[in-house]
Amino acid sequence: MKRFKRNSILLLSTLCVCILSISCKRDKHPEKMIGPEYRNADPDFFVVDDAFTMSPSNEVDLTKALVAFDAKFSQEVTYFLKLSSNNGASVNFTGKAADLSKIKWDGGHNGLYFFNAKDSVIAELSFLGSNKILKDTLTIKTPKSYGVLVNDFETVKPAGHKKFPASWYVFGGEAGTGLSGAYNGVVSYPQSITGVNWNTSSVKPPSGNNYYYMSGLDVNNDFYIDGAGGIVSLNLKTTNPDSVYYNVFVYGRGFVNDKGSLKIQENDNGKGGIEDNEDELFYDFKINWTGWKLISVKYSDFSFTASIVGNRIREPHKAGKVGFTLLSDPSGASTQYGFDYPIFTYGKPLPQN
Repeated sequence: MKRFKRNSILLLSTLCVCILSISCKRDKHPEKMIGPEYRNADPDFFVVDDAFTMSPSNEVDLTKALVAFDAKFSQEVTYFLKLSSNNGASVNFTGKAADLSKIKWDGGHNGLYFFNAKDSVIAELSFLGSNKILKDTLTIKTPKSYGVLVNDFETVKPAGHKKFPASWYVFGGEAGTGLSGAYNGVVSYPQSITGVNWNTSSVKPPSGNNYYYMSGLDVNNDFYIDGAGGIVSLNLKTTNPDSVYYNVFVYGRGFVNDKGSLKIQENDNGKGGIEDNEDELFYDFKINWTGWKLISVKYSDFSFTASIVGNRIREPHKAGKVGFTLLSDPSGASTQYGFDYPIFTYGKPLPQN
């Protein structure tokens, strides 16, 4: 029994030494600790001259300039900087510093919603352990460019019972009739459109206030309902189909019969226009989710339409026509979807912040 007690005491002493050793090493090397390091503001903390500004200070073109921030603190402190627009976009920065000299904003966002042209942006600066809050504002003249934008659907023209971008046209089908709740055109948030199968007034698009919407019933049971698209001056700067991604936000209602298709047509004849006998590529997708979802497809993953025979080579630099098709799967069903911000990006998909 005495031997057992001695061994237990020895083991306990060894564990205590190990714990103390680990604790000492952790204190000696705080940079190896897990998690961020925070610094509370002292009771006498202040911002020099209570000054907090953004530069440029008025309208900013985010395709040409970054936004810088100027504020100096009486001590190194953990700060929180939030930028938010009047249309729901936001981005957050946090860090530990004695000023904001290292922060540069390129127009990016957190979450679904983009910063748009004419947005008023409010910057709010606060600190850990302090009630002090400072604010500044600016207006976006030109938003950040993520790639080659096909259309943002913000500029449209009336066309019968619907509206769509200039130079766009519908393909012809059930949705183009406008009957029995069918629709093929642009809708606006928070506008409510009679006959549309979902509450359009509750669907806010990722970019701006407009998005494209199609709905209809596959009356003739051939899977196809309708489509839309147009000639677009893309001028993609690469011949490599593995280096280009086509991205689009798609809104679904979670119905298994909803299906869409992205289409691209290339100018193989070099005449500057797109003729019917030139390469057409497509990418079909089931819309089995609810709400907005980003789809990103590598150009090389598009398939060729069998009925249209061009040179059968994927050549992104020749892309000049785009289309979106509403399909029924299985055939004969009533289907619908919305889409927004179709854009080509180089090297990688559109970042989903």
